[in-house]
Formats: sequence, structure tokens, C-alpha cells
Amino acid sequence: MRLRGIRRIFLEHLDTFVSELDRYIPSHSYNKMFNWVRNTFEVSALEVNSEINCFAEQLIELQSLQMWRDKFKIVSLFQFWANVLSKEPNLSDLYKQAAIALLLFSDYILV
Repeated sequence: MRLRGIRRIFLEHLDTFVSELDRYIPSHSYNKMFNWVRNTFEVSALEVNSEINCFAEQLIELQSLQMWRDKFKIVSLFQFWANVLSKEPNLSDLYKQAAIALLLFSDYILV
């Protein structure tokens, strides 16, 4: 009987732990939502959910430029997006969304 009680307490503790852990570690929805920041040239712009009107068009434009595709392979995400801002002012809405993701979820996105 004592072993069952310990087991019950242990299982309750694990259930609480799992539910509390979700509050501290971003869920997989963040991964899907910001996948385009981390995998800019592998995602379909049409699948990215954004409330910004010209977001998909800007992402398609960026994806169509070989120069950026090559740069993406050799620099960090932060450097890549900073370069996009400095060289492609017409992609500023796209950059703003990427910067928000990088600032808010940098430890999660870079994993």
C-alpha cells in the first residue's frame, strides 16, 4: 500500500511538472510560426501565417534572389537579417517580423 501511495504522488507530481513546463518553454506552435525566420528558403511563403498584407510577397521576393540564398548559408541568422534590412529596404515589413522573432525567441529559434 505504501508503494502505491508513493507511486500516486510521483505520477501527480509528473503531471503537474508537464503542465507547468508548457508555461516556461515555448510550444511547438512557435516553431511553426517562426520557421520562416530560421528556414527562410525552405518554407513556402503561402503557408506562412501573417497578418501583414505584403508579407508573403516580400518573402517570395527574398526567396527568389540567389544572392540572399547564398548569404543565408554562410552567415548567422542575426547577420543575415541585418544585411537584408541594410540592402533591401523594400523588405522592411519582412525584416521587422524576423527581428521580433529573433529578439523574443532567440534562444528557441537558434536551437
